[in-house]
Amino acid sequence: MPLYVPLLGAEFENGALNLMQSTGALSTQTASLQAAESFESQPDAPNYPVLTLPPEIVSEIFVAFLPTYPDCPPTFGLHSPLLLCQICRHWRAIAIATPELWRAIQISVSRESGKAVAQLELLKTWLSRSGSCPLSINFSFQTYDEEILRTAVLHSERWECADLLVFSRHLSLIQVAMPLLRHLTLGLNLNPIPSEPITLFDHAPHLKQVVLATSFEKSLITLPWGQLTHLDAHMLDLEGCAEILCDATNLVHCSFRTQVKFGSILIPIIPIHHHLRHLFLRRGKHYVHSSVNLSKLFRNLTLPGLLTLGVYERGITLESLGEFITRSQCTLRELRVDRSSGRLSESIYREAFPSIATIVLEP
Repeated sequence: MPLYVPLLGAEFENGALNLMQSTGALSTQTASLQAAESFESQPDAPNYPVLTLPPEIVSEIFVAFLPTYPDCPPTFGLHSPLLLCQICRHWRAIAIATPELWRAIQISVSRESGKAVAQLELLKTWLSRSGSCPLSINFSFQTYDEEILRTAVLHSERWECADLLVFSRHLSLIQVAMPLLRHLTLGLNLNPIPSEPITLFDHAPHLKQVVLATSFEKSLITLPWGQLTHLDAHMLDLEGCAEILCDATNLVHCSFRTQVKFGSILIPIIPIHHHLRHLFLRRGKHYVHSSVNLSKLFRNLTLPGLLTLGVYERGITLESLGEFITRSQCTLRELRVDRSSGRLSESIYREAFPSIATIVLEP
């Protein structure tokens, strides 16, 4: 049941449902607000105790009503901060004056140019109302709108969490200072391919956690690898994985999903990782070349502090797992293996590695 129904009574329920079914157009929101204010101003309108709460308490309730930061609320409908502006004049004033309600921004640009204009205006509204709060931004594009990115970058010094899809021709826009940035999900469209390597986020001293959501070419894009503690890369070739591990020596949690790269595979010597505690290695869904597997990478890893290991392909055998544990002298607590990658039963793994407390064969 929505928050405002039990607080304000059944009189508002029908109006609230109509708001939730609205298209999201600003004119509709204005009309709905006027209707709520009209009801509120009626002489015989009932008195609700909730309206006597101090604004500070109401603000706290409003913030708790939204998804937990840094998750972004929907732009419209239930759990949107705009909904809180549509109940009555009193709540609207409190919502607009609560910057924490507007600090997480989700913009989805459709292929319809008119909607992109509306989304830009919404972004400006969110940014203005968020005051000086750190920001969590999530830009999900069906097509691309440069003006939206430019507008958001004007506030890059407040970016704390960012989920971005960036085209190569616009990479220069994000080569700016981001002193608060700590979590980044980055999707790149490298078409056209940059003519020379590009360095990104070198002015983001607190960036520790990165998700590479699309295919990534380390030879073309440089990130501050040495300061990262968490890395999740969805589409990397084996050489890219190894090259990143050569530079990202402070990783604590790492997950690689590899893709095929045709031609010879040269794996560089990977330094010992003393900080890595959790590692997951997977082949991509379209990785059909059985002659190319993750064992070439796995044989080059020495991880003395590893606690959790997940390996999901047949190229990493029981023997290679034993060699890795002996080489690393690590005390594994958990081993996760893809059941479909081989015909070994759980009992065989437990017999081979009796010191590992948790062994899971995943479907």
